[in-house]
Amino acid sequence: MSSETLQSTLGRFFLIALPALVFALLNAALAHAAPPSRGVSIGRVPVRKKIPHEKPYSLFTVLNVGPSSIAEPGLDISGTQFEAMLLGELRAGGWSFTAGGGYFRSALTGRSTRSTPSSGLGLSSYELTTEATALQAGIAHRIADRIEAGVLAQALLGPDVGFNSGFGNSGVHAAWLAGLQSNYELRPGGDTRLKLGARYVRSLNLEHRLDAIQATLSFGLPVL
Repeated sequence: MSSETLQSTLGRFFLIALPALVFALLNAALAHAAPPSRGVSIGRVPVRKKIPHEKPYSLFTVLNVGPSSIAEPGLDISGTQFEAMLLGELRAGGWSFTAGGGYFRSALTGRSTRSTPSSGLGLSSYELTTEATALQAGIAHRIADRIEAGVLAQALLGPDVGFNSGFGNSGVHAAWLAGLQSNYELRPGGDTRLKLGARYVRSLNLEHRLDAIQATLSFGLPVL
């Protein structure tokens, strides 16, 4: 898939998914604000509903991997983005708050899409590998029994995180990204927590926009 096609697909996904997600979160928040039912009545004997207890704090090992692309005129740039992170989670009232950090690696390949080569010293193709420290914070709401959806913010810190195709250092040492995420939680038994999900992230401060769609795998255990 060319980067132009991927950019168009990501743009449509972002425009459709974001309003739907905001509506779902607001609807869930309003439903959560309503007074909870204390129990059900069978005849004249009230029976309290038994709600399973969830430990509020968990620690997750998270792996994210998927295709990424750079929107730079005259170049078709795409590749793979990988992250290995350690995230702490706090659950409260159907909401999930996460924060942590880890390792980021991006491997991109670019080629010129110009029909005729430019005069002088031009760039026809290149490979760019970027490694950085990733810091992340996110918030999600449980919209179904095992499904949660929300938003995230991420910072990439490193000697060069500009993702520029030119020669030399871009001078960018901090890149900011934001996106959407959704997870389906499996329940293998005991205290073990396993999540499968997907996410979409987009850069906010780079000269040429970075987009990535990633599959996510999270393995966690309660700590408190």
